[in-house]
Amino acid sequence: MIKFTYSLTQLYQTTHLSSGFIEKCVEYGILDPLVSQSGDWLFEVDQLIRLKKAARLRDDLDLNWNGLALAIDLIDEVEQLRNENRIIKSRLKRFL
Repeated sequence: MIKFTYSLTQLYQTTHLSSGFIEKCVEYGILDPLVSQSGDWLFEVDQLIRLKKAARLRDDLDLNWNGLALAIDLIDEVEQLRNENRIIKSRLKRFL
């Protein structure tokens, strides 16, 4: 399966966020880029989604970087748990 990735330049152009914001997101673990053979950062689509959430939270709640990283991780964990719950519920329906 081929996964689409964004270069750092493409990420700037797509999101219109500053390089400083994106670099801070990497520094604080909000984004986890892949590293190409040439050492360039590459971002998968899920990273783009995380970045947009981070920007929205930063604008709306004015969180500091540690708070922002924690909030993004917790939101992702809630989404994952909801997905797992949905799968378990669908499997249980076969037995009820």
